[in-house]
Amino acid sequence: MYQKLAADQPAAFNPVLTMSLNNLSLHSSDLGHQGDALTAIQEAVEFHQKLAADQPAAFNPDFANSLNNLSLRLSDLDHREDALTAIQEAVEFHQLLAADQPAVFNLYLAMSLDHLEDATH
Repeated sequence: MYQKLAADQPAAFNPVLTMSLNNLSLHSSDLGHQGDALTAIQEAVEFHQKLAADQPAAFNPDFANSLNNLSLRLSDLDHREDALTAIQEAVEFHQLLAADQPAVFNLYLAMSLDHLEDATH
């Protein structure tokens, strides 16, 4: 549904579509459908990257979270180097966000750092 709406009105519906893809990835992973989960999060990351390029203040947090989730999905499929690259990028975004708003983003930074540690072992 959101794909059809976003095709007609991307500015209005791409953010909602992107969050739906992120949720689809999480639920697919929970059900053991790792390939589908990876496909969904890869699409979400692509959308978030475009949204963040146009409106960084609004979408960098979601982009960083999508990168974090991408890293997890890649790890699930044992794509360790790609997972490491994704989580390193997520950590960089979360560090910038936490520097500006530590009360809001320190928790997300901590989670990304924890995932980074897992990815390096």
